[in-house]
Amino acid sequence: MGLAIVPAYNINAKIAANAVVVTRVPNARTFAGYSLSINERNNLVTNPAPGTWSEISVAMLLTADTPTSLTYTRFAKPLADGPARTSPVLPREQALKLTSIAKTVELAWCKANPLYYPAAHEGRATCEYTVWDEMKPRALDFEFKLLENGQFVTKQVREFSGRN
Repeated sequence: MGLAIVPAYNINAKIAANAVVVTRVPNARTFAGYSLSINERNNLVTNPAPGTWSEISVAMLLTADTPTSLTYTRFAKPLADGPARTSPVLPREQALKLTSIAKTVELAWCKANPLYYPAAHEGRATCEYTVWDEMKPRALDFEFKLLENGQFVTKQVREFSGRN
C-alpha cells in the first residue's frame, strides 16, 4: 500500500529543505523514535549532489506525556566545496512539526491498514502504541519538502519493512 500525492501547491515555490522521515530508528532495539534526514534547499536526501550530505537526527518518542527530544548525529554538508554545518538545517519547532506530521499519518495508516500493526487489530495493543513500539514490524518512509513559506509538502509515503 502506498499513498500518491498530487501537487496542490505552487510547484515553482522556493524549497527551503528536503527531508526523509522513517518512523523507526534503524538498528535501534532499545528505544522508539523516528529517523530524520534533512538537507538544505532542493538538495536531495536520497541522492544528494556529489560531495554533499544530509543531516541525520533522531526524534526520541518516549511516552505520550513526554516531549519529543531531538538528537543530531551528523550535520548537513550543503556544498561540496564548503564546510559542514555546525547547526541543524531546520529550527527545532519545524523539526518537531515534521515529526508530528509523520506521527499523525502513522496513526491513521495503522487504523486504515490491519497489516501495518497487527497487534492493534488483534486487540493486544492500540494504534497509538505503534509510535512507541521499538519492535514494530513495519514503519513508514516519508519524503517531504519544506517550502520557504513554511509549508510542508509530502511527496510520498510508503511502508518500510527493513530493520536496518
